[in-house]
Amino acid sequence: MKTEIILVLAAVQLAYGVINRLNESEYARLPPLFRLDDFDGCLLAPGDKYCYFDGKILDGDSELHTLIKEYSANLRTHFDHTLFHWGLCVTQTCRQYYGNSTVEDALDACINATLYKSHQLQAKLVRQNFFCTDFGEADPYDTSDYVVAVVFLTLLMLNVFGTIHDLFFQTNKSFLSRLLLCFSVRRNWKKLVMPSGEGPDPKLKSLKCLHGLKAMTAVLVILGHSPLTAFIAVGNPRYPEEIYHKVFYQVLLNGTQIVQIFFTISGFLLAYNILVTSEKQRISWQTLPQGVILRWLRLTPVYAVIIAFISTWLRHLSSGPLWKPAVNTEVLDCRRDWWLHLLYIDNYVDLSQCIPQSWYISGDMQLSIIGMAIFCLCQGPRSRKIAIAIAFAIGLITPAAHTFFQNLHAVLIVSPEMAGYFFVEDPTYNNLYKRGHTNLVCYAMGLALGMLMYDLYGQEDTKGKKKYRLLFWATVPVGLGLIMLGMMFYIDDFEIPLFVRVVYSSAIKMCFGACVCGMIAGTLMKLDSVVRGILEWQGWTAISRVSYCAYLINVCVIRCSLAGYNSLQHISFFHMILNYCSILAVTYMLSAPCWLLVESPVAQLIKLCLEGGNHKKPDVTVKDDSPKSKDQEISNNDKTEVVTTYL
Repeated sequence: MKTEIILVLAAVQLAYGVINRLNESEYARLPPLFRLDDFDGCLLAPGDKYCYFDGKILDGDSELHTLIKEYSANLRTHFDHTLFHWGLCVTQTCRQYYGNSTVEDALDACINATLYKSHQLQAKLVRQNFFCTDFGEADPYDTSDYVVAVVFLTLLMLNVFGTIHDLFFQTNKSFLSRLLLCFSVRRNWKKLVMPSGEGPDPKLKSLKCLHGLKAMTAVLVILGHSPLTAFIAVGNPRYPEEIYHKVFYQVLLNGTQIVQIFFTISGFLLAYNILVTSEKQRISWQTLPQGVILRWLRLTPVYAVIIAFISTWLRHLSSGPLWKPAVNTEVLDCRRDWWLHLLYIDNYVDLSQCIPQSWYISGDMQLSIIGMAIFCLCQGPRSRKIAIAIAFAIGLITPAAHTFFQNLHAVLIVSPEMAGYFFVEDPTYNNLYKRGHTNLVCYAMGLALGMLMYDLYGQEDTKGKKKYRLLFWATVPVGLGLIMLGMMFYIDDFEIPLFVRVVYSSAIKMCFGACVCGMIAGTLMKLDSVVRGILEWQGWTAISRVSYCAYLINVCVIRCSLAGYNSLQHISFFHMILNYCSILAVTYMLSAPCWLLVESPVAQLIKLCLEGGNHKKPDVTVKDDSPKSKDQEISNNDKTEVVTTYL
């Protein structure tokens, strides 16, 4: 009964929007939440200074202050209007206060006088969060910049020499020759654009539909990240506050469950691949450390390159009023926390802006170790099923326990204030959303699905499968409905009971994971030719191959997009669509060379070194450009690729 009441309240709010909202004239009375003076016009002469900072409205007895506090009380759908974010030219806007006082004191006096004159409110500077830029200021180059530049130049030269060697020399016999061919852009480009699903093992060949699911999920994840730009330096903050009352935007606001698709796919691929591998070699406890090391080697090189770039050269790319708070903050945190990322434990360390979306990479690494342990230490199907069931139970219990004992939201709330800071201070994000153990349930379901589909492989009972088609067709609308159900957590002035939050935090991942498992199983069992045809479209293959790089890069692209603003942005639906398209395009434009020059070559180099330099038949035969030769290249490439359990 409580659930029905909550949904009715949500529907009323979305339809009429009458709860705790201000009309246009009342909203116009609020002091400006964001303000940006002209950055370039400020820093024209020696001594000029520009500062971007947070300010706090002090308590008062005025009717306007009461209005601000009441409106700001619901931080789930409103900005905190008692906290404003301004960028001021200190030497122009605040020159009368900047004489012999410090910049902090000058800003204190300036914003207090400005707000008192315009709104009869008092304010002060939040001294822990302000960033100033002086005329002619530039970040100095240090040793780490030069070291990283040498590494990048070395990688570039290896790609140049490898491509030249591939184009003009026709030998694959020596170890040095094979090493250089790993860095051939020509060969790596062929690997990127060639179709998948032609591998020698039919069990792996059947998994080519996962390219489509991974690619679409990566695009949706970037779509979910792109609205973060609507919460920083906004000229019309009323618009992003109003989107919480519109049904269409609820898909974006509650789309944080989308990442569970990756966890499910990862668990499925790990289980399926280990079972296929066990047909040819014995899986034992000795396989566990080997698997962990191989996975670390496969994930880390491109990850380390991106962290190195962010930690060094990113801060030199540009400047602006938002450059230091949006970009330099991440740079400093990456310089401090880089080792946490390379050990894949950063999702258990809070308050860091360094690649905040990488929590998934670390969580997936941790869950993969658990999955490998289950299959390496438990030899029989029965013991593996018991271990997966235990992992599933733990995955159900831990989110509920965190929600209950820490009084958290049931899901990550994309609130205006927390979104502007990439959620790094959000208790629900830190304790429920990004931890590895709180995402175990979907991974365990993926492991179970991998075992099931391996056992069912080759069963072609078409008539018997027809009865499952309705369930298969229902996976997408049911999954969408589960996402939309999260709108109840955005109801103004209504606190969802703790019991409901506890149950929901555990059940939502299980139910959404069941939809994902149904989609994967139905596609592999060929229940519907249309959906299967869409997922197996070869156009998804290249997008899927670069999705790991795209995932690592996309938030950095968003930061740089934000940091490039020199004036307030006016948010609208059309603006958000264009913003998403531009972020998506730039992300994949950068991801493709990242894959070609770093991820693919280094992966082949690691494989070559692990082979110990023993000569084997190369993946690509340069002398023969016949269709048969190209098919062999596709086959070898896809066999390695399908077993990949990350993005």
